[in-house]
Amino acid sequence: LKSLREYAAQTVAAAKQVATKGGSGEAAGVQQMLQDFGVVTDKGALVASGGKAREDVEEDVRRVCQAALEKRGGLGMLLVHDAFCLVNRARGTALLSPDEVMSALRMCSRPGGTLRLRT
Repeated sequence: LKSLREYAAQTVAAAKQVATKGGSGEAAGVQQMLQDFGVVTDKGALVASGGKAREDVEEDVRRVCQAALEKRGGLGMLLVHDAFCLVNRARGTALLSPDEVMSALRMCSRPGGTLRLRT
């Protein structure tokens, strides 16, 4: 498990490096792949910060969900388990439990929030 985390950390570092450089050719292909996986936005910014504070988790969940919805034309909805997978993929090695993601979704869907939670 330790070696897996080390490898994941190296992979995330490489993805962040590619995301900040952009470019053409092979780098552009990698950039597009990172966008397709929901790790970076179309402008090259990372979608999630990976912080451990409650506010960081809520912000990551909100940004990842909004990015996924915008990619679908701003319409539709996400299933909670899809949001869970997208958030953890975007956060790299700073994984969240299903309870943490659900709690953040509840906070983002409060009145005045940017998301709505349907149960």
